[in-house]
Amino acid sequence: VESQLEAHKQVLNLVPEILERLGPQTLTDEHQQAIREYAKQLHELTDRPYPTIWEDLKTAFRVAKYANIPELDWPRVVKWFQAQLEQKRKR
Repeated sequence: VESQLEAHKQVLNLVPEILERLGPQTLTDEHQQAIREYAKQLHELTDRPYPTIWEDLKTAFRVAKYANIPELDWPRVVKWFQAQLEQKRKR
């Protein structure tokens, strides 16, 4: 029993390293599609060029590509687009 317990402990000690190597989960394909739809709405509402929208999004989330945004940030992405759209609708 002791040797099994020790083996389990060794495996559990590897979990943090494995998770670190895997890195954060990025946005799902479904969420990336939703971002493209949000960007289209924003473009149609404001006539802002798509490259400007993409750059603003990447800057807001400090990533090189919007696909690199962590999945955990999805609610913030939605809020970011909603704020952008709401701001433009008020004008």
